[in-house]
Amino acid sequence: MAGSSGPIKVGDWVAVVLGLEPLRGRGTTVELLAVEPSRCGRFPAGYVPSVEDCALVLGGLTALRAVRNGLRVRRGDRLLVVGAGGPVGMAAIQIARGCGASVDAIAGRTALERCRGLGAEHVRDYRSPEAEAMRGSRSYDGVVVAAGSPAAWFGAACRGATAALTDGGSWLPSVPAAMRAGVHSVPIAAGHDCDDLTWLARRIAAGELVPVVGRRYGAAEVGRAHAELGSGGTCGARIIDHRDAPAL
Repeated sequence: MAGSSGPIKVGDWVAVVLGLEPLRGRGTTVELLAVEPSRCGRFPAGYVPSVEDCALVLGGLTALRAVRNGLRVRRGDRLLVVGAGGPVGMAAIQIARGCGASVDAIAGRTALERCRGLGAEHVRDYRSPEAEAMRGSRSYDGVVVAAGSPAAWFGAACRGATAALTDGGSWLPSVPAAMRAGVHSVPIAAGHDCDDLTWLARRIAAGELVPVVGRRYGAAEVGRAHAELGSGGTCGARIIDHRDAPAL
C-alpha cells in the first residue's frame, strides 16, 4: 500500500527518495532499484513526471518537514529561509508561501532573482550588509537554516521561535547558541514517508511546486557530480540524467 493513495500498480509513476547519506557524505546511483511500496509516493493518474520533477523530491521532502513539522507554519507567519538557493531552500519558500506565510530569503548572488520568482519578498545576498542586519533583527516567527552556520541566524528569530536545521550534523554543536538566543532549534531529516511523498507528487502535478534545476549531469558524469556537491554557487538542484546510459 502507498498510504491513502491505495495499492501501487504496474504502470503507476512513483516518487522515491534516493540521494546522499546526510551524515556520511556518501551518495548512490543505480540503474535498477527495488523499493518497498511503503516508501513510495504516487503521482496522480494521468500525470507523467518530467526529469526536472525529480529535483523536488529529496529537497522538497526535507523542506516540507522543516516548514510543517519543525516550524509548524501558519497563515500570517513571517519566515526566513537561509540557504534559499539550494533545493531545500527553494522548496521551503514555495511550501511556506502555500501555507499563507510571508517569506524572506538569504541566498548567494546567482539565486537571488529565482528566489524572488518563487515568492520570497525580501531577498538578500548572504554577504550583504542588509543580510548582516537581519541576523539580529528578532523579527521572524521561524527560520529554516538550509546552509551556513545556524548560530549566525538564531538572532533573526523572535524569542521563543523555532529554527529548523536541515543539516543534522550542525544541530548538537549549535544547541548552546540556540539556548543563549532563546530559540528552539530542531534537526530535520527527509525520511521516506509515503504520505509525504504523495503530498509532494500531487502538488508537483498541480503546478503548485516548481522544480528548479541548477546543474545537470549525464550518466557518465556521476563522479563529477559527487565531486562538485557543496562547491557553492547553487541555484536549484543538481540532477543526474540516466537516459543516456547504455542498456544493460
